[in-house]
Amino acid sequence: WAVRCLPNGDIVSGDSTGQLMIWDANNYSLVQSIQAHKADILDLVVSANGQMIITGGADQRTAAYRLYNLQKGGKAQRWAQTMHRRFHEHDVRAMASFDSKDISVIVSGGLDTRPVVIPLRELHTQYHRSLSNLPQRPQISSSPQSRLMLAWWDREISVWYLSRPRS
Repeated sequence: WAVRCLPNGDIVSGDSTGQLMIWDANNYSLVQSIQAHKADILDLVVSANGQMIITGGADQRTAAYRLYNLQKGGKAQRWAQTMHRRFHEHDVRAMASFDSKDISVIVSGGLDTRPVVIPLRELHTQYHRSLSNLPQRPQISSSPQSRLMLAWWDREISVWYLSRPRS
């Protein structure tokens, strides 16, 4: 469902079984496979330096993976999960990252229509922020000829009849 390239050329993919897979860019062989989610991985992002992968899935989870050296000074490296949380009430459908010297964040979105801003560099020291789900349509409509007014929010619709003023 999701594919990204790391800065070194390696390929990262997430599939419908919840597997996160890292592929070697030189010979396209599987380097590491991690059972990341209990359901589909719907999107993933990688940090600008290639040291972190963040996944979002149909199980409502957002998970972070960091690249660790197995030995000091050695080339052997493995990806390990450092965090997983449920920021959304439904599937995590889309993710985007922004990484500069001043700010480093991930924004995720899902069916709950609330964008969530997650710090990337300061993942374990700063809190996430949920933005409000702004409606895409006006919340109030009217029909002056019929003297009706309609308002809706979430799962509730209200209809009012506006009577004529008495003289």
